[in-house]
This record gives sequence, C-alpha cells and structure tokens, in this order.
Amino acid sequence: MGYAGIQMLMEKLKQLINCKDNPLINIPSIIYERPQFQLLYQDLGSMIQTLYIDEHQYLHDQKKLNDVKKRFTYAAEEAQYIVDLFLSGVHIRNNGLLPTSKDFKDSLNLDDVRRSLLSVKVEFMSMIIDSMKMDSSRRPERILKQSAAAQISISSESKKLLDEFVVGHDRDAELIRDKLVEDQKKEF
Repeated sequence: MGYAGIQMLMEKLKQLINCKDNPLINIPSIIYERPQFQLLYQDLGSMIQTLYIDEHQYLHDQKKLNDVKKRFTYAAEEAQYIVDLFLSGVHIRNNGLLPTSKDFKDSLNLDDVRRSLLSVKVEFMSMIIDSMKMDSSRRPERILKQSAAAQISISSESKKLLDEFVVGHDRDAELIRDKLVEDQKKEF
C-alpha cells in the first residue's frame, strides 16, 4: 500500500463516518463503531499531514524518514485489514450467513493499530528534535565565523567611510574615528 492506498482507506473511513443514507453502511453494528472509525481517521490524517505534507527542513537522514514512512504504511495496512474483516463479517451476518472463518470479527478493535500509529509519531517527533539539536549545536560555530567576518568588513568599511567624510581638525577627527571603531567592536 502506498500513499494512494492510504488515501483510499481515508476515503473509506470518511464514508463509514459520514454516510447516513447508504444501506450498506447504515447497519447498527457499523453505526456503533463510528467513534472508532473517527479516531482512526484522525490518527491517520494527522500522520499523513506530518509525514507527507509538512516540510521536513530539519531532517537530514532521508533513510530514517523512509523507515518511519514504511512503519506508518504497515500500520495503515493493518488498519485496513482489520476494518475490512469487520465489515465483511458484518455483511455476512447481515445476509443471514454464518462466517466460515474466525477472522471475521463481531466487534472492531483498533487499539493496537492506534498504538502503532502513536509509536510512529513519537519516533518521527524524536527524529525532528534530534535533527534540530544537531543543527543548533553546529550553529554557534557558524555564527562566530560569520560575526568575525562581519566585524572585519564593518571595521574596514567604517574606516573608509570615516576617512572620506572627515571634516575639521585632523587630531579631533582621529579621536572621533577611533572612538567610533572601538564602540563598534564592543557591540560585536
């Protein structure tokens, strides 16, 4: 199941939650399970937003991101399997037949799948936090180099400007220029 398969599962869940005039869905045992469909829909939607739609500017390890996406896809496949078995069992019983397999469930239990989705989300968030920590640990070194370069260029540019625009007594101009350069150095 790829992204398209996950979107199809989302569409199926949306129909199970919202469709009130479809006789295949308006069965008491399906209506009873709508809250679980809603929770699964919200969990999957949140993960789709997080993994596929949001920008991941802090993540540098594409392999880890792909591994998390695979775990999410596996959990979504498991959810689809459970929902399909439940719906199949409901329709078999609704037609007056007895299910031939113990796999067809009378009730829907998505707790394990929801825990798996939460686990994937926690792993993804910890990846983002770790990546942000790595970025911030590199940042001070970069900032120090940038500010040192900026200070040198500001100091040399300031001296050029002061040399070009100095009016008045030479001694007073030198004192003022030195004072300005010192103040700029203290700021950086």
